[in-house]
Amino acid sequence: MFALLLWAVRRGEDRLGLAPLWTLTVAYPAVEFFYPLLFPYSIGASQYRFSAITQIVEVTGLLGLTALIGLVNGAVYELVDASLGRRRPAAWRLAVPAALFVLALAYGLVRIPRSTASPPPQPGSRLRWCRRTWGPGTRVPTPSSSSGSTRTCPGRRSPPIRTSISSSGPRRPTIAGFPGPGEHARGGYTGARSSDDLGARTYRRRPDGGADTFNTALLTSASGDVLGSYDKIELLLFGERIPLANTFPEIRRWFPRSSTFTSGESLEPLRLGALTFLPTICYEDILPALVRRLWRSGGPTSVLINLTNDSWFGDSHEPMIHLALASFRAIETRRALIRSTNTGISALVDPVGRITARSGQWRREVVVGDVPVIERGDSTVYMRVGDIVGWLACGGVLLGVVAARRARDRVVGPRGGSVLPRPRRPMVPVEMRSPTPLAGPVADALPGRRHHGLPRSSNSSATSLRDLTSTG
Repeated sequence: MFALLLWAVRRGEDRLGLAPLWTLTVAYPAVEFFYPLLFPYSIGASQYRFSAITQIVEVTGLLGLTALIGLVNGAVYELVDASLGRRRPAAWRLAVPAALFVLALAYGLVRIPRSTASPPPQPGSRLRWCRRTWGPGTRVPTPSSSSGSTRTCPGRRSPPIRTSISSSGPRRPTIAGFPGPGEHARGGYTGARSSDDLGARTYRRRPDGGADTFNTALLTSASGDVLGSYDKIELLLFGERIPLANTFPEIRRWFPRSSTFTSGESLEPLRLGALTFLPTICYEDILPALVRRLWRSGGPTSVLINLTNDSWFGDSHEPMIHLALASFRAIETRRALIRSTNTGISALVDPVGRITARSGQWRREVVVGDVPVIERGDSTVYMRVGDIVGWLACGGVLLGVVAARRARDRVVGPRGGSVLPRPRRPMVPVEMRSPTPLAGPVADALPGRRHHGLPRSSNSSATSLRDLTSTG
């Protein structure tokens, strides 16, 4: 991806004479928007700690922050290049990035207090979040927890994910699940679905006698009643789905550790009284397009919820990267994000993208936090218009490609024929082109050698231009 970006910057400089400042601003978001990745990533997510800058995401999306980063880095390049070239930097190449950066900073400083200020909570709308994170060797309850039985979480296996949300009502609902193919399914086939009290895989019988398997999150009451469910829509390639596996079943043997789930169909949110929750499973929380799709279909929700299994990556940097990417969904929607993982990092993100409570990784601990609930039913600019910055950036790159091609055609013609005369190289005698010019008796002995009336040089260097012009 970075090689493609550097190629675009060089092309813009060589063919169109564009400074890297402008090419970076347009090409960087275009490459991120267009380039396919298994786990989408944006350089804008590197600024997740700096809330004053990231607030523009509610208007431009994460790609707008990437464009701002490209603009600022282009200005830095201008300063370095001017210093190395011993020239004065172009004032407007510094003024434009500085003005836009200050504008984005001012916008964030104004929006943060407005986004965190909320009206007094209505009866039944106060939420408190509690999440337990498991570690290796932790003994966790089995579905038959009423009998007091337990089982051990063996090393890097996937313990259950369960997050409790305490409302002001008399009952404590729970959202639970096994978001990943690491656990065996329990329960039998039914006409609709069946599952244990922890969620996990659910099934739907097909007319041919088989069953579709779903990766499901369940909303249950304190007594175990299922209040709602969500089936994962965006399945992980080669982890939860294998392309063409239904057409060529033998492909499954090539990936023995991969599961084959069925993509969910429902876009409805989970409902708890007057509250609504927008659910995502695993890496769906780093897909802004999916969150927008769920938002537009089910309407604005009160809170975002994500269940994630990051145990596959062990005690590495991936859980923190995953959390940083997911935190921008809170800014894009201006809703709090409850993120519950089995081995960390579980976190609570407020509507401005700040991580207000979090767990560690692979440590047994309990995280508790108050959840800001927004029931206004409004949507941000980004949730209404989507990745308009990405489309504009791709359009800008396309225009640049067309302009570069036309600039080339004006010189060499569309079919390779010359339209404008190319600068010709000066006529150079043989002695100038040869790395070891022949002179003296050896040169005189060569048959057919012609010197075109040019004087011979006594040394091996080329004949000077003064000698050339004075020769008759």
